Amino acid sequence: MKYNIAIPALCLTAVLMTVVLADPAPKPSIVPTSWELDFDYEVPRPITMILTGEKKSRTFWYMIYTITNRSGADRIFVPEFVLYTDTGMVYRAGERIPAEVFLKIQKRHSNPLLKSLAEITGTVLQGEDNARHSVAIWQDFDHKARGFDIFAAGLSGEVVKIKLPKPVVVTIKDRTGKIRKVTKTETILSKTLHLNYSLPGISAARKNTPPGFRGKRWVMR
Repeated sequence: MKYNIAIPALCLTAVLMTVVLADPAPKPSIVPTSWELDFDYEVPRPITMILTGEKKSRTFWYMIYTITNRSGADRIFVPEFVLYTDTGMVYRAGERIPAEVFLKIQKRHSNPLLKSLAEITGTVLQGEDNARHSVAIWQDFDHKARGFDIFAAGLSGEVVKIKLPKPVVVTIKDRTGKIRKVTKTETILSKTLHLNYSLPGISAARKNTPPGFRGKRWVMR
């Protein structure tokens, strides 16, 4: 039977940090060993709006991107975008994001081809003519942050299985929807793109000053 495993972000981070301390962290192969999707992206930016039924404006952050499949075969794309601030906060794209935020972004960029997270999940056909355009959206993050990292998963088929230094109890939901705890002795890491950005010193300037790009690299996560 297949299970959907949900490990809290802080728990998973602690586990992987323990792995790193116990043994050198696995690194992606220098020469790709599996399929990989081309990923083009724009600088993350904020959008402020008043949601239906609310009186005060709210700010969200988003990153527009394009996926192109030149891997030689159709691929299943299951996107996951996680944003970490340098103050230790974690934000997953799509969590608690009202649908009208996506529609506002789509209208702002006058792009009817822009797809939501749910719409882009699935098969990506081969070729430039079948490129898919989407957007990752996050809640507004910690105003004290001076930088953040984005980890984009689902772009590569390269994975590695590692043994945990000690068993970890995690919560899972099976096909029947029942929640229970199981003990894991190993975990699977996937090749993930890591993007790093800096932020202006004054949080009020973020609406007019784009984040500074510090670099990117592939990691196993």
